[in-house]
Amino acid sequence: MQRTLEWLCPEDPAQTEQSKKEHLARYQYVSREFVLGKSVLDLGSGSGIGAYEFTNRLAKTVVGIDRDPKA
Repeated sequence: MQRTLEWLCPEDPAQTEQSKKEHLARYQYVSREFVLGKSVLDLGSGSGIGAYEFTNRLAKTVVGIDRDPKA
């Protein structure tokens, strides 16, 4: 499976610091607006960074699912 910037892996040297910041900013925005106290299903969660961010933003429950075995 070809990797894109939609799939964030902090250890991947091909991803720049700017792309990592932009990716995390998307999850932070969604977290501020929609997550507090809610149940969240993160489809295509990849390495789980988004699910982790949702947990930190006090989601009631978080489930992350990805079909890529490397996720």
